Amino acid sequence: MDSYYLDSRVKVSNAGEFYTCNMQGRSEVYIQEDGEFEDHLKDSEMTRVMDLLERTFSEELGMFVIRVPVRMEVCSMCHGSGTVVNPSIDAGGLRDEDFRGDPDFARDYFYGAYDVKCPHCNGLRVEGIPVWDDNNPLHQAIKDFERRQWEEDRQTRRELAYGY
Repeated sequence: MDSYYLDSRVKVSNAGEFYTCNMQGRSEVYIQEDGEFEDHLKDSEMTRVMDLLERTFSEELGMFVIRVPVRMEVCSMCHGSGTVVNPSIDAGGLRDEDFRGDPDFARDYFYGAYDVKCPHCNGLRVEGIPVWDDNNPLHQAIKDFERRQWEEDRQTRRELAYGY
């Protein structure tokens, strides 16, 4: 099984998140809607929520903008450093022999020579966590859609890891 596709650094960099939080102090969630969310709302017979969504479209940005409270937290991936080791270096795991056989590699690895900008926070060291209102049907629909997307992504990654 190829653990590269299951590595969290790879999953984040490849999975265009459904929402993004603006890091300039504004509490907004931007939905880059390609039609999937709208289809999800239709399939779920949530036409009431579709009306709410349509009212959030920003002509200026060309996407839906939903205002929600956002709490800032230290990035859960890089733990506030802004960088992570490039997954192509160690996603398959490293053994003691990898370091003993090449002391220069060991030195470079531990001193950050193979580090890249964190794909989760884009090097900002913090991430915006939306504080969803469970009483808001639009917020609930977004959470449900994300849960479904996450499940589909997890299945795809398992198949890739097993070589399907």
